[in-house]
Amino acid sequence: MVSPILDVTQQQTALNPPRKRFSEALKASRQLQSDGRRLGHDRVDIYYEDVEGDWLESWQEGK
Repeated sequence: MVSPILDVTQQQTALNPPRKRFSEALKASRQLQSDGRRLGHDRVDIYYEDVEGDWLESWQEGK
């Protein structure tokens, strides 16, 4: 059985997209912080592609 309070909260979230986006952004931020504490500098391998590549040298080529 679903708690009435939980059900109302889910309904409010479904009816309020900005609140849902904020909740998702907050969750992602907390995950990033948690990964930072757990992995340190190694977390860049999770969030960024081609960290060891030549992206710095080719930075201005895209403009």
